[in-house]
Formats: sequence, C-alpha cells, structure tokens
Amino acid sequence: MVWPMRSFAAAVLLLGLASCSFDYHLWGGFVDGRLALMPEKRAPPGACPDIAISDAAGRAVWSFRPSAAMLARPNGCRNWLPLRYGRAPAGSETIVRARTLRTGTVYVLEGYAGDLMQAAFRFHRRGNRIAVENLDLGSDEVIAARTAARQRRDREDRRDFEAKMRPRNEAVEGPHGDRPLPAERD
Repeated sequence: MVWPMRSFAAAVLLLGLASCSFDYHLWGGFVDGRLALMPEKRAPPGACPDIAISDAAGRAVWSFRPSAAMLARPNGCRNWLPLRYGRAPAGSETIVRARTLRTGTVYVLEGYAGDLMQAAFRFHRRGNRIAVENLDLGSDEVIAARTAARQRRDREDRRDFEAKMRPRNEAVEGPHGDRPLPAERD
C-alpha cells in the first residue's frame, strides 16, 4: 500500500514542477529601422534573460547574460522588451558581440529567464526593402538550426570544462628546488 502512495505523490510532484515553466515565443520585426524581438502573446515576467542567437550552422551571432549586479537589483530586469538586436539590456554582460545578419539565413534565438524563450526568423530582400520572416519553431529547418546551435554550445562547454580540469605543469618543491622535476625515461 505504501508503494502506490509514493508513486502517486511522485507523479503529483512531477506534474507540479512541469507546470511551473512556460514557453515564450518571440517574433522579429523592425522598430525604428532595427531588428527587434517582441513577445508573441504576453511578455515574460521581469526575469533577467540569458539569450543567444545562432545561425543555421550553430554559430553564435549575438549572446548576452545578466550580470551579477543586474541580478542583485530588485526589479533589475524590467522593461527589456522589445529586445533590439545588438543592444543588450542595461547591465548585461555581452558574451558574443552582435554580428551582421544576412538575408536568407535562418537564425534561432534561445533564451532562459526561468522560462524558455524562443524565436526563429530570416530576412528576405524585397526590392530595396528587407522583410523579416518569422519561422515555425517546429519546422525541419528550425529544428536543424536549433540542434546545431545546441551541439556547438555543448562542444564549447565541454572544451572549456576540460581546459579548466587539465592539470597544470607546475614546479614542485623538493630536492630539485623550485625547478620542475626531470622527465622520467622508460
């Protein structure tokens, strides 16, 4: 009798945790002649965003995260939408400076601020004007671009972690003084 009650309690807990997050879709458009990303339906709460925009090959074209000072301020992350491309919210740390965006290239945005924020878009040239096409997040080309971006970030994170964990060739105190020990021969 204890086993079914534990299973039921675990299921209720998991459902409760799963319902705590929300998926916000942003869409691209032009505001004052610059690309801006705005919420599709309702604005995310005043959480501090950690956002990366990548191209279809997974290369980051712009990325920023909240600084420690921004997180420490009460309501330090209000009014960051619409997000204008290349202008991180005041107090944010830029990870990758904004690069020039190209027509025809698929771009994906993934952001985290307690909840997931997503967008996918590309530019088209129409005569002497440029238009933003907002893409379906479930389309094959967007899924492929998002997967490439995640795989690239995972490789970079793994490389950074391994570099931090690699032992350094430091001098050792001992009979040789502060010089490194001589190499051993087989």
